[in-house]
Parts: sequence; structure tokens; C-alpha cells
Amino acid sequence: MENKEKIKILILDDEKQFTEELSGFFNDSDYLSFEANTALEGKVILKNHEIDLLILDVRLPGVNGLDILKEVRVQYPWMEVIIISAHGDMDTVIKAMRLGAFDYLRKPFRFIDIQIAIERTRKYLQMQRKLKQLEERNSLISKSLEEKIDRQFIGVSPQIQKVFEQAIIAANYPDANVLITGESGTGKENIARIIHHSSARKDHLLCAVNSSAITESLLESEFFGHKKGSFTGAINDKMGFFEVSHQGTLFLDEIADMPFNLQAKILRATEEKLITRVGVTTPVHTDFRIISATNQDLEKRV
Repeated sequence: MENKEKIKILILDDEKQFTEELSGFFNDSDYLSFEANTALEGKVILKNHEIDLLILDVRLPGVNGLDILKEVRVQYPWMEVIIISAHGDMDTVIKAMRLGAFDYLRKPFRFIDIQIAIERTRKYLQMQRKLKQLEERNSLISKSLEEKIDRQFIGVSPQIQKVFEQAIIAANYPDANVLITGESGTGKENIARIIHHSSARKDHLLCAVNSSAITESLLESEFFGHKKGSFTGAINDKMGFFEVSHQGTLFLDEIADMPFNLQAKILRATEEKLITRVGVTTPVHTDFRIISATNQDLEKRV
């Protein structure tokens, strides 16, 4: 069994000889064990290692083991705890169980007794590992990413988790164009922002454009830019969406509503990464990736 699959056990007891003997037994039994003789040592190990099982003495120097049990059940909910003591009484046993201890053993005990107790916890530990893996998948959309995209995106169903995973995969290919489909209000722009802010283009602009909100007469100027005086109202040189999105992402929402005559020009710009401003003859190179979104069935539209 590989180390990453071994049950990781922390023995927290003030008797050094006891922890050494028990640790030696665990290592011979294909567990991965850690030793601590004070509460402080134990907390350091818990912080630095993903412990699956804590074997905890009730009486430790300067601290009650039941107080430690309370803390670890809150801080490490996936971890199981077996309480041990040479001064056991039913009151302590009941308190330990109410606080979440999985089992209780009274010293002295045989190695086989502790091994049986650990084996009883194995299926629970395996379940906790699966839950932890699920939590890690759910955290693909981390708090820091939510802050970057200025959106809160909540979803725990298998379907939305699959969407998150696909978004992360798309982010790993920053030169690939992406089409996002879905009904209105389902968060297509949020997914576009997740892709952008998880990609190598995250330090550059995400330019979001609603294709249906721009008048047809200004579409070409808005996308490609224009030169001063190239048409009435062009009082300054202007960069279009393609140039503004250089090294970043151009998000085209409602792509199905874009006029046909502009689609051919968009295609050429997408393929060649060359654009020509209105009123200019010299093309300009710009590096962008397009993410498009629509609530329509494009196959039917075609």
C-alpha cells in the first residue's frame, strides 16, 4: 500500500515509552504514525499533516484530553478519535462519546485491541476521505476567484460541478475559443469570467460585449475601431473591442443576435488575429481569445 493510502495516526500521550512502542507497532502494521507527548506537539502535527485518526489520552500535562477532543472535532471534522486512559470511569466514557469519540480503550490494552478498534474506523475514514475529495472539487470556485470575477457562484449538484470542471479545463487552453450555451439567467457570463480569471490571460482585460445591444450602424466601429474623421461623429481615433482585448478575453454575449454581415468579418479576425480599423488600410495584430454565449439553439438557427 502506498503512503498516500495509509491511515495516518497521531498518538498523543504523555508517556514517551508508550507512544514509541505503539508507533513501532503501527508502522509494522502498515499504518503511518506520528507521536506527541504534549498538547502543543500534537497541535503542531495536526496542523502540518492530514491525520485520519487521533489516539488521545484523557490526562495530559496541564490539559484535559476531553477539551482537546472538543477542539479537534470542530477543527478536523473528518478525523476520528479513540480515547485511551489508565483511569477510566463510565462518566468519562459517556462524555467522550457525546463529544464525538469513536471508541474508548482502557490501559493497559493489547496491540490486537487497538488494531481491532482501528479497523472498525476504517470504513468511516474511507467515507470521510471521499467527502473531503468532494469538498475539494466543490472548492474549484474558490473565494479568491469569486472576488476576482466579482460574482458569487454557488452550486453543489453533480451537473454544475461538471460545468465547473469543464470551465477549468477550458481555462488551461488560453488560445482556444469557447462557446457557452444555456437558458437566460443560468450564469453564462459567470462561467466566462471563471474561464478568464483561471487562465494565463487573467492579468489582462475581460471585455464583455452584448452583441444585441449595439446598433448595427456602429457594430463595425465598435469591434474594429476607427480613425478620426472616417465617418460622421468620429471625432477621435478609437480602439475597437478586438484591440482593447489584446492578451485578454473578448466575451461576446448573445452571439446569435449578431448581424450576418458582421459575422464574416468576425470570423476572419478570429482566424488571423488581424483587424483593420474603419478608415485605415493597414491591419493591426491583436492577441485575444473569444468566449461566446447564447441562449438560442445554434444548430437550429444554422
